[in-house]
Amino acid sequence: MVRVRFAAVNRVRRDGLACHVWLKRRIHSPRSTKVELLGRNDWIHHLVIRSEEDLDDEFRRWMREACEVGRQTHLTR
Repeated sequence: MVRVRFAAVNRVRRDGLACHVWLKRRIHSPRSTKVELLGRNDWIHHLVIRSEEDLDDEFRRWMREACEVGRQTHLTR
């Protein structure tokens, strides 16, 4: 179980799903359509999932990392 929302589908578009993930670091990737800094080290990365191929290893790493943000494990270190 997580304590905060760490990822979301913002809307369904004709070309895919507009999503975002909350990470504790900035990722430089051409997949990011927008990156927002929300605090000292809170980054929201926006992206569009257009096909099943977009759910690759890189995406899964981001989701695992975002899930840790949702669990707030960084506060217990």
